[in-house]
Amino acid sequence: MAGGRPPKPRVLKLLTGTLRKDREAKKPRLRKPAAGAKCPSPPSVMGKLAREEWRRVAPFLFRRGMLTLQNRSSLAAYCQSYGRWVGYEKVIDEHGATFTTEKGYVCQRPEVTQSQKERLTMLKFATEFGLTPSSDAKFGADETDTPKDVTADFLFPAKHG
Repeated sequence: MAGGRPPKPRVLKLLTGTLRKDREAKKPRLRKPAAGAKCPSPPSVMGKLAREEWRRVAPFLFRRGMLTLQNRSSLAAYCQSYGRWVGYEKVIDEHGATFTTEKGYVCQRPEVTQSQKERLTMLKFATEFGLTPSSDAKFGADETDTPKDVTADFLFPAKHG
């Protein structure tokens, strides 16, 4: 990874009034998929949540020329980390972040630490694929090219009733 401050997303530059056309990053030359090429399928060892995340981001990355058979395992690692993270967060939501031992001590659930580790791993892979706002700015993607964010739907579900 390059050192220094991560690039500011284009949208943020627009909102703050600091966007300058002469300083916008040039889009890097990405490999375009060959005519008739199909998006790689997820590895069979991936869990259900990981496969769902693959189906969400893989077509987007494939259209951008960022998903090839050579880096399929990197995306699979991102998706697996995502699936595990969601699983740990569900346990934390259901049982809380702490538990009380038989002797009355309050301890942090192991899922909290595991969730944090998976989130960091997921973020590292997401940055490599341009799936974070600052790394997306590096690739110069159009705002219309970004996938639907199902993570926000998971973390902030709409209230019904």
